[in-house]
Amino acid sequence: MKRKGLSLAVGLLIVIMLAGYTYVISGAKRVEGMMRGHLEERGYQQEEITSVEVYHSFLSPLYSRSRWAIRVRYADEPGAIYHYTIKDGRIKDDGISGSVDQEELKHRE
Repeated sequence: MKRKGLSLAVGLLIVIMLAGYTYVISGAKRVEGMMRGHLEERGYQQEEITSVEVYHSFLSPLYSRSRWAIRVRYADEPGAIYHYTIKDGRIKDDGISGSVDQEELKHRE
């Protein structure tokens, strides 16, 4: 009887973990698509963007932050990392980091 309960608990845990993994993977693809669409609307060509990285955190709302964080690197500013997030279903600027002079940043919103 204990073995059956343990098997059920382990099975339920696996289902929850797979659902979370699927949510994050599919959500990251959706958010990356939103970010690329946002950049395209602003007139950027694909070759001007070095990378778009999407991160998710289930704990971020506890700290009044968005679940999704997006980091963008542009080809003409390799030392700068532009941070974006999603607020009210839209891409929003969330700051800049890296080793750059704040006066010379080219891609501020």
